[in-house]
Amino acid sequence: MMATQTLSIDSYQDGQQMQ
Repeated sequence: MMATQTLSIDSYQDGQQMQ
């Protein structure tokens, strides 16, 4: 995975946990 994608994935997982 690219380092630049880490933030996007982190935010994505955060949104999933909110569900």
